[in-house]
Amino acid sequence: MRREFWIHKVRSYAAGILPMIAVALVLCILTPARPAYAYTDVDQNRKGSLTVKMDAGAGFAFQIYQIGKFDKGGAAFVPTEELSRLNVDLGDSRKIDLGSGRWSEYAATLAGYAPRLTRAMSAETDRSGKALFQNVTPGVYLVLGTNRQVDRKKYTFSPMVVSVPTSGDGQTWTYDTTADAKFSTETVPEEKKPHGYTVVKYWLNDAGKGRPTAISVTVYRRDLQGGGSYGDWEVAQTYTLSEDNHWSAAWSDRTDAEFQVAENGTAVNADGTSYQVSISTSHGTDGQGNPYTWFSLTNRKPGTTVETPPSNPTDSTGGNGNNGDVLGLRRGRDSSVLGTGRGLNGVRTGDDSNMNLWLVICIAAGGVLALWGAVGMKKRK
Repeated sequence: MRREFWIHKVRSYAAGILPMIAVALVLCILTPARPAYAYTDVDQNRKGSLTVKMDAGAGFAFQIYQIGKFDKGGAAFVPTEELSRLNVDLGDSRKIDLGSGRWSEYAATLAGYAPRLTRAMSAETDRSGKALFQNVTPGVYLVLGTNRQVDRKKYTFSPMVVSVPTSGDGQTWTYDTTADAKFSTETVPEEKKPHGYTVVKYWLNDAGKGRPTAISVTVYRRDLQGGGSYGDWEVAQTYTLSEDNHWSAAWSDRTDAEFQVAENGTAVNADGTSYQVSISTSHGTDGQGNPYTWFSLTNRKPGTTVETPPSNPTDSTGGNGNNGDVLGLRRGRDSSVLGTGRGLNGVRTGDDSNMNLWLVICIAAGGVLALWGAVGMKKRK
């Protein structure tokens, strides 16, 4: 009797919830999984705007460079022809996922190649600290700010990659994009200490085989102008890096100048595979307390990464000894672009968290149906 009582109890509960489970199963089958990005097409004929905000007042200049166009449906962006020619490391795909989470890395690398990119627009902040770009063609943009000194206080901007339009809910597009500028400030010392610079080439994913015997690197320099902003980038020096100089070069400078580096051409492995380039920058001090900047250029052979570059030291290593080779260049013009730094993920994609609820319902439904079947089999016995 006790066994029959519990069987009857279970069957009663199951009978009550089976209709709901059946509906849930039908919804699980018929409801398509929503992708984790905006799935409505971007209107390629509609112009948008980009507002860059900062809280330091008027007169700060920003520039934007188009690096990509939207794929159909807004799921990814396709690099521009100009960007594709640079062989920059944006992953192994020709289409870049908007939700990749590597936008800060892209920005840091692309800032190094800014002297080779075509500037789309320039704008300055007004009294409210906003720089407005109007009539912006839909696409993905590198945003750079002009570093500036005001009363011995230096503003250094980090590069950003943002999209116009952008999506916050994964379904609709907002054609008026707003981004907060990322910058750091420091007090400029009265006495200039020697600032050391080193550029080092790292190799990834080739097991040390088939590398070129040498690669060429251009160092760009820009100088502080009379109004407190920095001028255009100018070619300062070209170095050849190889095993003979430990794939590195070093120099120093005592002025307010800023430096940037970029690899020339495309490095090709012996098997014909082209390496893809990424750039990162770190700052510190040397053993004497003098400022130091370390540029890391990483050539990655496409495929699964099997090697990791060493940590960047903050003091000088064996360079080629050409200290001071890039001093004394002429000053640039009034407009400028920015060096590297941490970036801002300018695009928020949608999420598919709602699918988790349906998954739980489906699992629960399956469990109840299995229990129902087991109880029925026991009763037939």
